[in-house]
Amino acid sequence: MVKAKKVYFCKQCGAKMYKKTESGLCIECVLKNMKENIKQLREKKGEYYEKWRQGIMLALQGRKKKKKNRK
Repeated sequence: MVKAKKVYFCKQCGAKMYKKTESGLCIECVLKNMKENIKQLREKKGEYYEKWRQGIMLALQGRKKKKKNRK
């Protein structure tokens, strides 16, 4: 008896995948998103850049608080 293969679909483009990924995206969509994110970081504008910038600011604020507590 042959076991049926499970088929998964990309959340972004709907392409068929035979392996499940953490993000639910096919490799083409992952690469396309990565290129877009890198472009936004270089141009210093866009949704991904703003999220990154906010994370950096929060991390720096946390470091300042720790330094004040040490004194």
